[in-house]
Amino acid sequence: MKDFPRDSIEKQIVADADVIAHFDALPSLFSDAFHVRGLNLEEGTEFVFRKLQRDYQKLSPRSKKLFKNRYDQIMKILFTNRVKKEGI
Repeated sequence: MKDFPRDSIEKQIVADADVIAHFDALPSLFSDAFHVRGLNLEEGTEFVFRKLQRDYQKLSPRSKKLFKNRYDQIMKILFTNRVKKEGI
């Protein structure tokens, strides 16, 4: 996705859909972290936390606005200590 140009509304929609899919597939992100990458609990949690942060930042402004509450809730529920620590 990082090399995917977003120079049209259609391309931005596809890029946004890719990001949004990650928020619907949280178990897959953790599986990737722990089983595929072999990370320990702390490393895997950090990996997923940073991945979701990066993904959210890649959203178009309109999609960010639409998904802000969902993003905030996911971050708060899954990463309570992290959110408090970083003031997110």
